[in-house]
Amino acid sequence: MNKPRLPKKIFFFCSFFFLSLFSVQANAIEKEKPTPTISQPPVDAPFITRWDLTKTGSGTNDQISFNVATSGSVDYSWVDVNSTANSGSGTFSGTTATITGLPANVIIDLSISPTNLQRFYINDGADKARLIDVRQWGTTAWTSMRRAFSGCSNVEVNALDNPNLDGVTDMSAMFYQASAFNQNIGDWNVSNVTN
Repeated sequence: MNKPRLPKKIFFFCSFFFLSLFSVQANAIEKEKPTPTISQPPVDAPFITRWDLTKTGSGTNDQISFNVATSGSVDYSWVDVNSTANSGSGTFSGTTATITGLPANVIIDLSISPTNLQRFYINDGADKARLIDVRQWGTTAWTSMRRAFSGCSNVEVNALDNPNLDGVTDMSAMFYQASAFNQNIGDWNVSNVTN
């Protein structure tokens, strides 16, 4: 006598249905995972800062100056945020970078190549009020962050990446009197920092 086939078909149908349902739920759970907000830039990504040349600073409203440490010539480029046709580039080296020939009374983004750049620091300098944002940390292998943004009361940090602090031991007064500073630094690697 033949056994009825109906229960076997129902078994396969129910198995297929439950496996399909499980697959849909697993996909929904996978899609609900939060997207990380911190991303790392590509290799040789520049350090990008935003400057407001309408604010009081060094010299006239068509230049900026800040302290640096370099191991050779460092390339930079700038662009007027309201007119990308208004841009320029150049190089600097030594302990002070003075960038001249900027359009007066505008806001610019300054992109500094990581090659040969070791340190950037305002240290309560004349252009401290002009620095208004760190847009990207880039891939610079920083050697120190001591007094980097000291006195920069207008600086915010909207960068989505983290600075490379592997070679940094001193971060003292990095954001001293930087009252607008707003970034969570909980993801920064400060394992070598002692001060």
